[in-house]
Amino acid sequence: MNKKKLIREVANRTGFSIPVSKKVVDSLIQTICCALKRGERVSLKDFGVFCNIEKQGKRYYEIPTGKIKTY
Repeated sequence: MNKKKLIREVANRTGFSIPVSKKVVDSLIQTICCALKRGERVSLKDFGVFCNIEKQGKRYYEIPTGKIKTY
């Protein structure tokens, strides 16, 4: 399901218009993103958990210098 389909589904289930449903979905996404930027964990019961996970950088071989680098 993409964002457009999600907005339509919210509109169908709530009876809200498409523009109002778009504002609701956009607001939800923005709120989750802002919380993640602050380093918070977002947990929605019966849905899932959003959190930042730090991973090791990928390593690659730089041919001109012959060095292994990480990005």
